[in-house]
Amino acid sequence: MLLGTGFEHQRQFRLGMTIVMTLLLVLTTADLAVYWAYVRHAFIVNGDSPESIVAALNGNPNWFVATNVFEAPNVLLADCISIWRTFVILGRNWKVIILPII
Repeated sequence: MLLGTGFEHQRQFRLGMTIVMTLLLVLTTADLAVYWAYVRHAFIVNGDSPESIVAALNGNPNWFVATNVFEAPNVLLADCISIWRTFVILGRNWKVIILPII
């Protein structure tokens, strides 16, 4: 009975980590796509002269704010995973992870 319960808990944990890792991959890919569009806009669309490229890179388009939408949750998830792994590796000692949580 206990072996089945432990196995089920491990399976749920792996499923959760798979979902989180997939979410990290999706957020990172979306962020890369926005940056790719930004660079494409600067060099391909406005690549007539060096001045037009610099102007395009200095003037952030409104849709470029979308990078914050992808970066903030990505950083939060990555930090949570790092804190969790540290917590588990160091023997589930709460004293170790108090400072990173703050």
